[in-house]
Amino acid sequence: MSLVATGFGYSVERRTSQARCVARLLPQIRDIRRAGAASVDLCWLAEGKVDASYEVGLKPWDYTAATVIAREAGAQVTGLPGEPPNERLVVAANPALLPEFRQLLTACEVGEIAGGPAGGNSVQPA
Repeated sequence: MSLVATGFGYSVERRTSQARCVARLLPQIRDIRRAGAASVDLCWLAEGKVDASYEVGLKPWDYTAATVIAREAGAQVTGLPGEPPNERLVVAANPALLPEFRQLLTACEVGEIAGGPAGGNSVQPA
């Protein structure tokens, strides 16, 4: 699959969950990139340096401006199903790749990291 950008939260619990997710993703994707800023990740997506991006726990100032840039470049930027990008989840990819990417995120239980239902998963294919 693709080159994926992501970031990690500040709390030990969230980072631990995120590390488990990355461990599940790595065999399914080409590699992970971590710039340390979600805005950079989304601009990398717009530029074609990465194929997809996801992160939980962001604030609007972390992703709003870069969301415009990514969308203008043709990417879809969304949140959990039926939600816009928000603190629970920001996921972005080109429209053709997004359904497959959502399936990979479902498999690594990113919805649970994002505060989805306990024991379940909030990220479903589009």
